Amino acid sequence: MNRRICSAGLLLLLCASVLEAQEYKFHPGAEIRPRILWDGGYQSPHTDGSIQQVYISQRTRLNADFSSEKLKMYVSVQDVRIWGDDNSFKETGMLGNTESLMLHQGWFRVAFDQHWALKAGRQILAYDDQRILSSRNWNDYQVTYDALVLQSERNNSCIDLVISWNAQTAQDFNYSEKKFKTLDFIRYEKNWNDFTLAGIGLVTGNTLNDSVEEMYLRGTWGLNFNYLINGFQIRSSGYFQHHINKVGGQVSAFCFSVYAGNTFLREKMLAGAGLDLVSGNEESTGTVNHRFDLLYGARHRYYGAMDYFSKMPDQGLEDFYLNCSFIPNGKLDLQACYHWFFLDKPKNIQTAGGKQQRQYLGGELDLQIKRKVQKAINLEAGYSFFSTTPLLKTIKGVESSDRLLPWFFYLMVEVKVM
Repeated sequence: MNRRICSAGLLLLLCASVLEAQEYKFHPGAEIRPRILWDGGYQSPHTDGSIQQVYISQRTRLNADFSSEKLKMYVSVQDVRIWGDDNSFKETGMLGNTESLMLHQGWFRVAFDQHWALKAGRQILAYDDQRILSSRNWNDYQVTYDALVLQSERNNSCIDLVISWNAQTAQDFNYSEKKFKTLDFIRYEKNWNDFTLAGIGLVTGNTLNDSVEEMYLRGTWGLNFNYLINGFQIRSSGYFQHHINKVGGQVSAFCFSVYAGNTFLREKMLAGAGLDLVSGNEESTGTVNHRFDLLYGARHRYYGAMDYFSKMPDQGLEDFYLNCSFIPNGKLDLQACYHWFFLDKPKNIQTAGGKQQRQYLGGELDLQIKRKVQKAINLEAGYSFFSTTPLLKTIKGVESSDRLLPWFFYLMVEVKVM
């Protein structure tokens, strides 16, 4: 592993010397992000007798940015690991992990003129409120895409046309049903002084399983708007999802969000309230699937830091929340957010009085502090707990758990040089 990292570093230096002679600008960068996590019920309440886990993960990246007047290239390699996860070791020492180094990003962008450009390769696709396409930075790996992007910008507006086609091997059409065989969309954005409006139309295709070539095609259409004036902000988004062909069944689902907030104390404090609604299915069987698929969208950012709803329940989700942040200076940021979670459609659960329909899942409090230690070093810590209900434990499959307040704590240091 050390040899691979050294080789990657030497390659970046070699490219730098070659491109320097051709009047290209070269900007190297690096990031090291260790994070320790105390797990007292992260992602799911612990069952009786389970032991609290403590582990440290680390993301290490080497980046290189090459640019000229009309051409830009970006390469990023990363190693993601849990401390101690080496698969090569002896009694006399740890020798590394042979599978943890990977390409994070690798793309080029060519500008044809002032308005048109083409971008191709492995890249981050993050748009609007990132409900359906997100970088998901909480995840140590992040989410990147292999795609071709045609971009146009003029008169405070921009349009992106994105095309992708994925294969496991050069000869095989078959692909895992858990990954998108194709992800294509067109997006338009218009900016005014205090107002931004964007629309997106996206088509995804999945094979039914990895042994057939038939694809299940689905369309997702969305609108986003943001309004900000004199410290007051309101943002909202709505998405509708439907089937395009009949392979895989019928779909009719939606996702809606709205948030309003205002600044106080000379813009040092922000307080706001919001609602997220993700449609789901009734308990009774039906021919149409009303469960909205968030695709590759953000979860941790919106649906609680405990990540209980990274995978949406079949009945959907309603999230009512209040948040507050306080930034006394440019180096310190204090944040708090409380969520009330409900199923969008009720679910039958067994109680002492027989079967009853329930929707309330519980409440979650997320506390976070961020501190800028110096220009390249940021410190971040967070503590969250969840007030559970019998319905939540049923959804999570831990009905026997007696944990009323599962929790987790993390401490993260990010050292980043660009």
